[in-house]
Amino acid sequence: MTEDYEKTIQTFHKLSKDDFIRLRRSYGMSQIEWAKFLGYTNKTYISLLENGERKISKQVAFLCNMLKSEKQRQTER
Repeated sequence: MTEDYEKTIQTFHKLSKDDFIRLRRSYGMSQIEWAKFLGYTNKTYISLLENGERKISKQVAFLCNMLKSEKQRQTER
């Protein structure tokens, strides 16, 4: 793998709580809707992530970064 590819992977596996909140809001979703969208049963875990009480997992960060990239791509059209 190239060094650029490695950096991309590392970047996609990280997401700040502020970016997490911004992304949810950019989709116009409540914490409850966002929780269901990401596969959680209730908003408690989303609240914990947004308040920094839980670390955003690599898997959730990756998914959110993919969603963020797709949203940016759509707005550039």
